Amino acid sequence: MRLLIVTQAVDQGHPVLGFFHEWLETFAAQCEQVEVICLYEGEHTLPAHVRVHSLGKEGGIQHPVIYAVRFLQLVWQLRHAYDAVFVHMNPEYVVLAGWFWRLTRKRIGLWYLHKSVTLRLRVAIFFASVVFTASPKSMRVETPKKRVVGHGLPVHRLPLLPAPAMQEPIQLLTIGRLSPVKRVELLIGALAHLPDTVQLSIVGGAAGPSGEAYEATLREMVAELGLDARVQFAGPQAPAALAAWYERSHLFVHASDTGSLDKALLEALVRGVPVVTTNYELAREVGEPLAFAASPVVRQLAGKIEAALAARAWQDPELRAMAHAYVEKRHNLNVLIPTMVETLDGNG
Repeated sequence: MRLLIVTQAVDQGHPVLGFFHEWLETFAAQCEQVEVICLYEGEHTLPAHVRVHSLGKEGGIQHPVIYAVRFLQLVWQLRHAYDAVFVHMNPEYVVLAGWFWRLTRKRIGLWYLHKSVTLRLRVAIFFASVVFTASPKSMRVETPKKRVVGHGLPVHRLPLLPAPAMQEPIQLLTIGRLSPVKRVELLIGALAHLPDTVQLSIVGGAAGPSGEAYEATLREMVAELGLDARVQFAGPQAPAALAAWYERSHLFVHASDTGSLDKALLEALVRGVPVVTTNYELAREVGEPLAFAASPVVRQLAGKIEAALAARAWQDPELRAMAHAYVEKRHNLNVLIPTMVETLDGNG
């Protein structure tokens, strides 16, 4: 099958979207030709039969009308080079070109993970042949087109890490963009109720002006609680650098309000790091002491962190192997991509 992929960025060093480079490599192994339209083109090392077409953000272009015009031009110019379309996360591209793809009998797959249900999403679903999502609550429009397929983690290159040393300080880790929906203030508040030997590393950058304001609020909170020596704002990190953060962490903590299954939780589990999370969906599937379900209330969250630390699941090789096996079975990139390609080819 020849496939057109539409995505935000093709850049293996991107701190948020760098993972998609490996998705493209895996798609390439399943398809005879891959055309990629992206908003931003950075560093990449893709096979010869993958061609990348940028809308120009890396060159300083910012106007959405210019992006839209260039996008539609490419959709038209490449029309004989692809049989199906896969749009990653941005339903507006399906809104723009879905009518054309339908007229030209291209199957359209949309990947969507967000609790927001917008008009553009509903229009995109109307045009789409199938909507892929990671978990039941990751896409909240009930439609026969919805396919729950899991997250796509490259489990083959994410082996269990060595267990961290037990000596103090105890290291807590959270990873994700700094945005109010992530509720990092709950993690900082919980830390204030834990022994001084427990520290927290926050890996991730601010998402836009609201994220920058949120980060400033978090830093003020840390100062007011006297936690400067126990909280580290590490900023955004390239995907290749994350293994070192997981390796030195005893516990992954997570208080996001998205309601869906965040990929960062699975990345922790596949590395053998137990989690405390407000995501009851994961906690029900995995169970304690690998995933402790926590209430989004500071004192209760602190209590769950204490219970998780007392369980010391990171020291149990059998439990850590179970965590890795769960992600390998349910959220494996090498299973996800062939499943989506088969569906887009009309066989799934």
